[in-house]
Amino acid sequence: MPIILVYTFEGKTAQQKEDWIEGITRVSLEVTGLTDPSICTVIINEVPKQNWGKSGLPVSELEQGTPNS
Repeated sequence: MPIILVYTFEGKTAQQKEDWIEGITRVSLEVTGLTDPSICTVIINEVPKQNWGKSGLPVSELEQGTPNS
């Protein structure tokens, strides 16, 4: 029973999330050889950019052009 966790920045539309869930489920079934989509769970976690760090800084600051020390 696959459980797929997706982490993304907040602000995705309902349609984008629906498309991801459908696509990820389809690919998961193809890769595993399973046929019943009800056994696949997709969880989308939306994270605020100020809570996501990259290169030692919050992504919200990186996008504002804050120099990397």
